[in-house]
Amino acid sequence: MAASFVKIPLVGRIDSNNSAETEKQIQAQLAGKENVPVELDAEGLEYISSAGLRVLLRLKKNTLLFP
Repeated sequence: MAASFVKIPLVGRIDSNNSAETEKQIQAQLAGKENVPVELDAEGLEYISSAGLRVLLRLKKNTLLFP
């Protein structure tokens, strides 16, 4: 049975220094999982800058991100 959604943990900091790498890691986790809802677990997220928010906005635009 296929997973009903993909859960992606966000940990530490997401800022201009690592936002591109973070986006690549998220895309790798989503590879081959088109049209599957995505849940972000931000419990371990300490800080997110505007660059990190752009990553999440692009994710929202291109996936079925849970509200």
